[in-house]
Amino acid sequence: MLRPKEPQHFEMTEKEVSDLLEHLEEGELSDKERHQLREIVLAVLWMGKKLEDRELSIRKLQRLFGIKTETARKLFGSITKKTHDADSLERNASSGESSNGDKGPFPTGGSGRQGAKDYPDAEKVFHSHESLKAGDKCPECGRGSLYFYGFGSFVKLMGQPAVRAVIHMPEQLRCSACLAFFTAKLPEDIAQGRADPTAKSMVALFRYGSGIPFYRNEGLQEFLRTPLSDSTQWDMAEDVADAALPVYRVLLEKAALVELMHSDDTSGRILTLMKELKDSNAERKGIFTTGILAKSGNREICLMFTGNRHAGENVQALLDRRSHELPKIKLMCDALSRNEPKITDVILGNCTDHARRAFVDLIPSKGEAPQECVYFISRLGLVYHNDDLSSTMSPQKRLAFHKKESLPVMQELKTWCETSLAEKRVEPNSAMGGAMKYFIRHFEELTQFTKVEGMPISNSAVERLLKTVVLHRKNSLFYRTENGAAVGDILMSVIQTSKRAGVNVFEYLTKIQINRKAVLKNPEGWLPWNYRDNSVSSPHHPR
Repeated sequence: MLRPKEPQHFEMTEKEVSDLLEHLEEGELSDKERHQLREIVLAVLWMGKKLEDRELSIRKLQRLFGIKTETARKLFGSITKKTHDADSLERNASSGESSNGDKGPFPTGGSGRQGAKDYPDAEKVFHSHESLKAGDKCPECGRGSLYFYGFGSFVKLMGQPAVRAVIHMPEQLRCSACLAFFTAKLPEDIAQGRADPTAKSMVALFRYGSGIPFYRNEGLQEFLRTPLSDSTQWDMAEDVADAALPVYRVLLEKAALVELMHSDDTSGRILTLMKELKDSNAERKGIFTTGILAKSGNREICLMFTGNRHAGENVQALLDRRSHELPKIKLMCDALSRNEPKITDVILGNCTDHARRAFVDLIPSKGEAPQECVYFISRLGLVYHNDDLSSTMSPQKRLAFHKKESLPVMQELKTWCETSLAEKRVEPNSAMGGAMKYFIRHFEELTQFTKVEGMPISNSAVERLLKTVVLHRKNSLFYRTENGAAVGDILMSVIQTSKRAGVNVFEYLTKIQINRKAVLKNPEGWLPWNYRDNSVSSPHHPR
């Protein structure tokens, strides 16, 4: 009797299906065709049962039977601008990047569950088969011999305190005559201080990598009966920043030499500086955190600066370190004058997202969107789509592609804005008129990606970087002193740079603490992308 079973993945071409049916009618089936027919019958029986139990989905049917339907991304990857509708353009244009990250303008499904390859630094435990070994006879067929095929994988997630306490108890001896004490010597790295470098790294990551305030971590540690006060955590984080300071200074020097720089501001708070500015006659009272993302090839350097200076002034301070013999740097920022450095020796590009956002902000939460907004966003969506298509091209080919495909669209939008204002179809002093005038006024900078090799289309990269700062500000509210802000800037900069270098940030922060003297002597050899070449292991801190 045939028993329903879940079929294995197999594929049949149209010709194979046609041949099978033809040979079935003739009663002349090959061994391969008999096997295919048997699998089909079992699959139909299994499918009927699963459908009855409502345990079968279309996605699983596609996977089992090898149906090769093309994804939307493949179907529409070569779509022309004439066939775009406003909805698809809106999806593609969101925030200057594709709606599915780096996977293209069309979203693809996923379970959201990580596999073993997503945990490259996880501990690996190997298990031998409980009853079989290589060389044994196959228990299924009894004919073949087993051979080593490899290891499977099963990810087991374990919990542990962020910071745990280990009590070391050295033996003590005492003389019965003179009462002298003799205490066992602790290992050197244990005796160096109360807090291990690993604990300091974790505290720094909690606060300046994930935005978790010291007092919240203090409460978490209380749940785990491992008390860790917020003041102790501050001392630990400050020590990590002290170890990372030489690396941070080298990052400043390296950032001044790059080909492309993104910059932007967000508000900041430093209590002592706020009071000082309030009591002074200073014209500028604001405090800001500037985020700078410096790119050279595939290497990215992240820098944070918190204080009374705007982004343009912080960029200027970096560029003052730059040799005049180097070619002009490409700078991407928004169109605020405070974001531009006070020199002309840069190729300035403005963020297309900001021009688009001016129209997006005019769309009401309820009711129909103004036709001008629909038209502008839809047409601009073609430019974003072109940027997605050219993302894997060389810089030269990408520039030529944008010049051919995107520049005419941008020029068309500029003409449309100018005509709408000139013919008074839009009131120049209205919000819609302001959005159009913004696009016209900054058209040269907004179209630099069609004229300059390697110029990005938007400033979204540094805006994503600043989300770390915003999260920290939201959870912690403020820095108390300028020294506290400096510690935060150093650690955020080093953490985010390490993250983009693809290294284990926890390991990196720990290594630069353990090798503090070597880092101070040769900080360039301890950058996130080359520190493993110089790292020295210790018995208690394996590499």
